Amino acid sequence: MMAKRKIRPPAKPMSEKENKMSILYFDAFSGASGDMILGSLIHLGLDFNYLQSELAKLPLKGYKISCHPKKMSSIEGIKFNVEYHPETKHRHLKDIQEIITHSSLDSFVKQKSIEIFEVIAEAEAKIHGTTKDKIHFHEVGAMDSIIDIVGSCIALYSIGTDKIMSSPLPLGRGFVDCAHGKMPLPAPATLEILKDFPCYGVDREGEFVTPTGAAILKCWVDEVREFPNMSILKSGYGSGTAEREIPNMLRVVMGEEIVKETLKKKLLLIETNIDDLNPEILAHVSERLFEKGALDVYTTAIAMKKGRNGIKLSVLLDSLLERPILDILFRETTTIGLRKMWVEREELQRREIIFESSFGAVPIKESYYNKDRITYKPEFECLKKISIRKNIPLRNLYNLILSEYKQKK
Repeated sequence: MMAKRKIRPPAKPMSEKENKMSILYFDAFSGASGDMILGSLIHLGLDFNYLQSELAKLPLKGYKISCHPKKMSSIEGIKFNVEYHPETKHRHLKDIQEIITHSSLDSFVKQKSIEIFEVIAEAEAKIHGTTKDKIHFHEVGAMDSIIDIVGSCIALYSIGTDKIMSSPLPLGRGFVDCAHGKMPLPAPATLEILKDFPCYGVDREGEFVTPTGAAILKCWVDEVREFPNMSILKSGYGSGTAEREIPNMLRVVMGEEIVKETLKKKLLLIETNIDDLNPEILAHVSERLFEKGALDVYTTAIAMKKGRNGIKLSVLLDSLLERPILDILFRETTTIGLRKMWVEREELQRREIIFESSFGAVPIKESYYNKDRITYKPEFECLKKISIRKNIPLRNLYNLILSEYKQKK
C-alpha cells in the first residue's frame, strides 16, 4: 500500500446491475520507463491521435512523436518515440512548471504533471545537496521526458479507472552514463523517488527503472501488490530500448474487480507494551508510522508488571510495509520486543471522487454497503487548507461543502 494519499480524477459510475470496480494494473516484470508506460497504454487501446492532439496543447515546438510495433522475445508491443532537436539550455523546475501551466490541458493533467516533476526535483536536490529550485533538469528537462510525463498523465486521466495498481519494481545493477557522469544503478534519484514503494533486486546488469518511470508510478499508483483478483478485459505491452534475456517490456492489464458488500483483507498487527517513553515522543512516532503507510495506529492504557502504568502501541499495516514500520518502532521507541499476528479486517467498499465545489476541488470519501451509499464526507486535510486560505471557520466550511454536494447529487 502506498503511504501517500493520491488525488484521483472523478471515477466512472459503478454499474447499477453489478457493483464493479475498474482496475489498471502495471505488471513491471522488466521495469518501467516513461516511454514504456506510454507504449503499454497505446497498445492497450489509447488513441494515438488523441494523445498527439492533447500534447499539442503544450507551448512546445520542434518535436515529433511516433509509435510502432516492436517485438521482444516474440511478444509484440508498442515502442513509443520522441524525436526532437537537441536543446542548448537546461531547464529549471520553474521553467517546466510555466510550460505546463500555460498550456490548455485539463487542470487535473497539469496538476499531476507538475507533481511528478516536483517529485523528481526533490529527489535530485537531495542527491546533489541543493534545493529543488536550483536543480538543472538535464535528462528529465529534455523534450522527450516532458512528453513522456505529460503524455502519461493525459493517458492515465483519459482512462478514468477506479484504481491504479502496480507490481513491486525490479532494480538492476551496474552503472549508467548521464549528464552528471557515471552513476551506479539503481540511479540515486530513482532510489530516492522510490522511498516507500516496494522493490526487489535482480541479478542483472542494466537500468530497469528510470527516474521518470519511477516518478510517474509513484504519483499515480494507489496500491502496490501482486497480481490482483480480477476479471481481465484486455492487456497491452510497452517495448523498451535495451535488449535483454527477458522481454524488456512493461505490461499493463485492465480488468474489473467484483465488489462485494464488504471487503475482507488479511493484515499484519504489530503490538508492543511500553512504560518508559515520553508521551510527546509517542505522538511523533504515531505520525511517522502513518507517513510510512500504517493503516491504523492506536494506544491502549494498560497495567504492566510491578504495578507500572503503561501503554500498548498497536499498528495495523499491509505486510509489504513490515520492514519500514519495524525500523521506526525499534529506532524511535524504547521497545526491545514486538508481537506480530495476522488479522482479518472486514470493511465497507470505499471510493474517493473529486467534487468541484464553489471553493475549489475537494476530495469526497464515500462508503457503500449492498450497493447503497452509507456515508460520505469531505477530505479533512483539504478542508483545513481551504479554511486557512479563505479565512472561513472550518466547521462552517464543512457544512457548506456537504450542502453543495447533496444538492448536486
